[in-house]
Amino acid sequence: MRLYPGFAEVVALSSLVILPAISRAEIASTCPAHIAVSQAFSGKAPEGWSSYDAKGDYPLTNVSFWSGPPTDKAQLVPDQRIRRANSEVDTWTFPDSPNAYWVACEYAGTSVLMARPLGKETRACTVEYDGRFSNPVARTWHCTAAR
Repeated sequence: MRLYPGFAEVVALSSLVILPAISRAEIASTCPAHIAVSQAFSGKAPEGWSSYDAKGDYPLTNVSFWSGPPTDKAQLVPDQRIRRANSEVDTWTFPDSPNAYWVACEYAGTSVLMARPLGKETRACTVEYDGRFSNPVARTWHCTAAR
């Protein structure tokens, strides 16, 4: 079923009023704002060329969620996306699973991720993106857990 923009928020708010027995707790949700990365060329440089590492400081751009560690290559797509004038909000819901769910912090200009498992109690995560960029940049994110 496809929902109209904003309709899901009304449903979610009314659900909180109708079902007060469902209790949610906030889970700490922060990523390092910047990471220092040293990268190395792994191939053979063409004749006459040399590779150099510019060693940079890379800013946080995205937050992603995974079924298992990112090495398992099981990145999850959001269950819901709400677009607004200057932002976008994605929400993931996590059913019970034998695999641990993971969060990964992604950085501009590098393939390096900072990742950690989420607790088994995590039930949903939301990321708000700044939509003023051609590729939206994560502003904030948070997860909730069933109590």
